[in-house]
Amino acid sequence: MADFTWRLPEVTQHAAYTLQQAGERIPYALTKLNIPKVWETTQGLLPDGTPLLFGVIDSGVLFSHPDLQGRIKGSRSVIPGESGIDENGHGTHVIGTMVANEGNDIGIPGLAPLSQVLSIQALNALGQGTDEGMQEALKICVDEGCLVVNISAGMRGQASDGMRRQLEYAAKHQVPVIVAAGNDGGGVNAPANDPLAVAVSSVDRNGNPSHFTSRGEEIDIACYGEHIFSTSVDRRGQPIYVENSGTSMAAPHITAGCGLAICAGDLQPTDPERVKRYLRMNARDVHHPGRDPETGPGIFDPSQIGMNVKQPEGRTQPLFGGLFGELHSPARAGDFVSWGRGAA
Repeated sequence: MADFTWRLPEVTQHAAYTLQQAGERIPYALTKLNIPKVWETTQGLLPDGTPLLFGVIDSGVLFSHPDLQGRIKGSRSVIPGESGIDENGHGTHVIGTMVANEGNDIGIPGLAPLSQVLSIQALNALGQGTDEGMQEALKICVDEGCLVVNISAGMRGQASDGMRRQLEYAAKHQVPVIVAAGNDGGGVNAPANDPLAVAVSSVDRNGNPSHFTSRGEEIDIACYGEHIFSTSVDRRGQPIYVENSGTSMAAPHITAGCGLAICAGDLQPTDPERVKRYLRMNARDVHHPGRDPETGPGIFDPSQIGMNVKQPEGRTQPLFGGLFGELHSPARAGDFVSWGRGAA
């Protein structure tokens, strides 16, 4: 019997909409993050004109969702007998926040609507996954050339030795791993609490810490995670849109934001600490003055992407040049908050 030590955090679903009901809208988080201004510089293409590839380790993806057409580079499942198709909705929601199509007259745009995603299904329809499966999923993302990886799941306690090795593997290959902090209001969950991960907490649309967000000195950055409207799937496997709240919703904003910064040349794919420095230097202080356990240095402010300012180590010029072709050589126990299938 599988040892399900990983769980999707408990997420609140506020509303669900059919494709017809959803219409077309710009999510409030994109407006607050000034993403339409960033799009004047980049929508997610690398300097050579190819789509940046994100890795998303989650419950899979609904390939047929009309707002994700052309955005899924590939999909795999590390769960025996599963196909990679999302029967939960969580993975599809995360992916839509990152890369949903822009200008197609339906639904919502993601932050990086010209980028693509490699979806790795490591969590089943009930939001459960094994540590071994999560380790395998992270290694696949790195080996397949993903430049940033999103994990909106976790476990209480500390990362296992095996997961720690995979985080080290990602860091060695200059692939930052962005992880949701957790939704239980307590300490930061694993692996977000590992120094090799980038831990993301949640704030509401006014910049106040979400009541559910996990907190602690490990928080590296905060972003909007309440009432986030994105792509999903209903119980019949049909494409819908839902409005969810959770750190699971905050993390993909940071993942996609880092991707846009890479595409613009403002952030070099590099080790986690340098990514954290970049985020700190481009954070808007909220809540208590200075760093705090709820939001870390504040909310990520990507408004300067493409202007080559506020970069780590004082750089003022794009960081790519001839670097891009050599980025990749290959291209614990705990109890958890359960998240049922109906919560998307």
